[in-house]
Amino acid sequence: MDAASHAPSAPSRLVPTKEVDPHNEVLDFWVETLGEKAGAIVIRFDGHSDTCDDIPIKTPDQSWSEYAQNSCGIENFMTAAVHYNVVSLIYWYNPRNSKVYIYRDSTTTVVDGKIKWVDEGLGFLTIEEAIDEIRALARENDFPFIVDTDFDTFLCITDNCSLWREEDQIARRATQVSNFLTEIDVEADCITSALSVTPELTPEKHVPKIREKVRELEELVI
Repeated sequence: MDAASHAPSAPSRLVPTKEVDPHNEVLDFWVETLGEKAGAIVIRFDGHSDTCDDIPIKTPDQSWSEYAQNSCGIENFMTAAVHYNVVSLIYWYNPRNSKVYIYRDSTTTVVDGKIKWVDEGLGFLTIEEAIDEIRALARENDFPFIVDTDFDTFLCITDNCSLWREEDQIARRATQVSNFLTEIDVEADCITSALSVTPELTPEKHVPKIREKVRELEELVI
């Protein structure tokens, strides 16, 4: 056996990565990692849109960590991310659906100290259209990419598991997400994931198995 056969494989890129619970806590990590007004493109795998509005604006004396934890919630932190131009484009893929939701040219306003949508800019793409569009963006744009995964993508307490065993649902949806990530061929600049155990949306007993799947999926964008 020659020396080359013993050579270690090339190390993976070092990508800022964080797991949180609850999900809104990713917001300050995105700012910490990419800077304010990063205008990032975020590819989200989630059972929910997290784009409700009526969120308090960030006050001058609040840190991003305080704002994310105390003013935002799991249901609305993405709206705050758009308002403050932390993200400029959202692709949201929930493998329970056959389409990818896209938030493009979204606009917000402030009314009585609360962030509200003017136009969510919500549209729909087929999975194939989304893959083609993201691949083109990765080739042609300098905007940073965030890949964000909620554990409830793979199993949520509201899922009907009468037709599939819970373990089978996790495996099937992980395969769908894996196929999507493989096809878009993106190198992430920031990777986040959320347990969604606080409050409980992901059944806690399945967190170890889902975490294992998520770590494998994250390797596809490193």
